[in-house]
Amino acid sequence: MANAVEIVKNSWITLGKKFALFYGALAVVALLNVWVVFATLQELHGAANYAAAAHRLHRAVEAIRFGMPSPAAQGAADTALLRAALAQGEDALRGLRSSAAADLDDLEAAIRDDWAGLAAATRSILDGHAVAQEVEAGRRQAMLISHRIEAAADTQRSRSEGVGETALRRVGGLALLNVALLAGGLAGLHFRIVRPLRALRDAAQAVSAGSYESRIDLAPHDEIGELAKTFNRMADEIQNSLRQSADSMARLKQTNQEVEKFHQALEQSPVSVVITDPNGIIEYVNPRFVEATGYWREESIGRKTNLVRSDVTPHEVHENLWATILAGDVWSGELMNRRKNGQSYWESTHIAPLTDEDGRITHFIAVKEEITQRKAAEAKIAELTSDLERQVAERTRELRLANRELENFNYSVAHDLRAPLRLIDNYALLMERQDCATCGNEQARDHLQRIQRSARRMSGLIDDLLDLANIAHRSLDAEEVDVGAMAREILAELKGQEPGREVAVTVADGIRIHGDPRMLRILLENLLGNAWKFSAKRDDARIEVGETDERGERTVFVRDNGAGFDAAYADQLFLPFRRLHCSGDYPGNGIGLAIARAIVVVHGGRIWAQGEVGRGATFSFVIPEDRGT
Repeated sequence: MANAVEIVKNSWITLGKKFALFYGALAVVALLNVWVVFATLQELHGAANYAAAAHRLHRAVEAIRFGMPSPAAQGAADTALLRAALAQGEDALRGLRSSAAADLDDLEAAIRDDWAGLAAATRSILDGHAVAQEVEAGRRQAMLISHRIEAAADTQRSRSEGVGETALRRVGGLALLNVALLAGGLAGLHFRIVRPLRALRDAAQAVSAGSYESRIDLAPHDEIGELAKTFNRMADEIQNSLRQSADSMARLKQTNQEVEKFHQALEQSPVSVVITDPNGIIEYVNPRFVEATGYWREESIGRKTNLVRSDVTPHEVHENLWATILAGDVWSGELMNRRKNGQSYWESTHIAPLTDEDGRITHFIAVKEEITQRKAAEAKIAELTSDLERQVAERTRELRLANRELENFNYSVAHDLRAPLRLIDNYALLMERQDCATCGNEQARDHLQRIQRSARRMSGLIDDLLDLANIAHRSLDAEEVDVGAMAREILAELKGQEPGREVAVTVADGIRIHGDPRMLRILLENLLGNAWKFSAKRDDARIEVGETDERGERTVFVRDNGAGFDAAYADQLFLPFRRLHCSGDYPGNGIGLAIARAIVVVHGGRIWAQGEVGRGATFSFVIPEDRGT
């Protein structure tokens, strides 16, 4: 069912088929009209024939009845009349039989039977054998036939009147059908042809007036519907074409603006721009080219680029240039060219090929920047660099001599100062043990002990100074060092020196640094030694060694809750012999943090301190991972 509906929906009923259906309907109605008229005329003709036959039969019967002999007068029969009437009756009976209607069949049969009796009696009379009874029976048959004929005539008249009324009704119905068919045809013509054509006309006028969104909402399956679809498609194409034209105009306008922008950029560019054809013939130069070369635009266009070539640039450079750009690559380099006035100048040049859709080179574009001053500056820099290298070499030689002298001085200090100090210490010890052992002079023994402590302190100070001086000259033997494990060992040693102290120690796991293990141990010994020393007066002393990530850098810190320091003097902590606390409260020679800083600097890192008086101090340092390799 759905397929049938779809077939009907998609069927194509053309205007010719519609008109054929309309005229076919008119032809059918016309045939109905002809048939009604023909049938009516045929029925009326049959009725007329029946009436004529009945009338002839009635006349024949009357003639036979009057031609029979009268029984009372016993006259002779009119044989000629009887014979003629008998023949006329037979002929009338045949006509009556052929035109009788179906509803008169019984009456017509009865008339034939009566006629048969009347005809038999008439023939007996004509043969001279008839008796009075037969004549009387014939008269009665004739009268009966006459009555029957009158009855049939009445029936036929009624039937004829009914035929007329039926014919009138049929003609009236056909007239109404004709009117309805004509009205339907006119309505169909109006709604299916006239109105769609008017809609087409209005839409066409609207489109011609500029209203390109006008469309025809028609869906008849005929030529007008196809014309409406074609019109809508045409309107869509026109609208799309206009939209595309508008877009093209907008793009063209934008392109023109871009071209104008690029043109202005080329015209106002601070560098020279030259465009040539594939043979190197100049087609465009910008004002900067005119300013740089001295050649006017009219003098340049149409000439080759060797217009500004100088003899200084080697020929091989230009050969390489052309080989590169003809191969489709960009050439970059520096050329010494010649101005119109003959003056030479340097240019940094970039030349690129321009290709079409098929990859064929159509033009070359050269962007050139004058670098004469830069070349002069480079020559000057080269001269200064050469002089500087000479001075650096000389200074390096001087530094090497100074370092050698410093090493000799260090050796002298170690030899010349330590020997007297050892003598002083030994003599003081000898005097204390021999000369003053039993003298009872406590003041003398105290002076000797002071001399010994000073000598030993002076010896330690000399060792520290030598260590500080040698750190900068010591080569790094870098490896991965477990700083946490090293810190635990140092703190255990400090604890062994003062077993009675209670210090809460926290050392983080996994602290590893790539550096010289000997130097890193000295660094930790100084930092942890200070933390142990300056937290000695706290009953709840705490020392923490940990690691943080500050701005992407792995930072190791040593923190204590000891005496702390004034943050305003944090930078002075790492200077030799600078002390922020009294030496009587916290012993030391004031050079440990300077050594710590030197070790971190040698590793390429940095160290800093944070603290607050009475609230402890934190020393942090960063050693880059790529040092020591």
